[in-house]
Amino acid sequence: MGKAITLLGLFDETRLSISVGEAARATGMPRATAYRLMEQMVAAGLLTKRGVEGGRGTRYGPGLRLLELGRLAARSLDPNGIIREAMERLRDRCGESVQFVVASGDSAIYAHVVPPRAPIHLYVGWGRRAPLYAGASTRLLLAWQPEEVIRRVLAGPLVAYTPHTPTEPGRLRALLAEIRRTGYAVSFGELVEHTAEMAAPVVDGQGVVGSLSLAGFEERYRDPATAAGLKAELLAAAEEVSRRLGYRGPWPYVEPAPGGNPAGRRASPPAGEEGGSHASGAAFGSP
Repeated sequence: MGKAITLLGLFDETRLSISVGEAARATGMPRATAYRLMEQMVAAGLLTKRGVEGGRGTRYGPGLRLLELGRLAARSLDPNGIIREAMERLRDRCGESVQFVVASGDSAIYAHVVPPRAPIHLYVGWGRRAPLYAGASTRLLLAWQPEEVIRRVLAGPLVAYTPHTPTEPGRLRALLAEIRRTGYAVSFGELVEHTAEMAAPVVDGQGVVGSLSLAGFEERYRDPATAAGLKAELLAAAEEVSRRLGYRGPWPYVEPAPGGNPAGRRASPPAGEEGGSHASGAAFGSP
């Protein structure tokens, strides 16, 4: 089982297919072992195979069974449809793409995406993985992670996807502190230029379970009146979902002042000198 999981872990956005030889070299497995396991996964629908049977051109890719399992995983995050319903209403009120993003290890995944109805709009990829330090929705999740996760993420590598991506740990500390202080995050052009994202936490009775976000083209989010309206709609939608999931505390969901009752799951780390939820950050480009 462990070896099969290792083989599946070889696939990502930049590597959609792999040969037996490539899999053996990447994992250190004997070629015969890699071939046997990959053929078993083909039979189970976890991998697909293309090319000449037994030939050097044969390549393996993710199978349709994984797509089915991925959709089931997304549904398991929202079994009663509460989040999806709120996302569709938010999309109709704001005219923007709406995302529900969850933390997964040291990164995040776009678990649900509701695209806008406009014929020309920002494309946001469902199921896509994104770094926790870059972009409003993912950085909001990082702000409420345990301190050991924050330290590990900020230790890098911190890739600069655009000239606007913050990669200095002290600056990122300040951004995280600002998110915990204000209860939301806004970012501009950090993973893909000329895009923007605004995010608020979704909270249950235990703490932050995901982030709800709006994403679109930067110009709308730069306009103060438009941005204020989007923020109000987003915070209202995130509160509605959170209340239905069992959260009963104050809103917006922020870190309490010293001596208050903690709202989040963790104490704040040392902050930088500047606030950060309005600093340049990003919609995940296909956010």
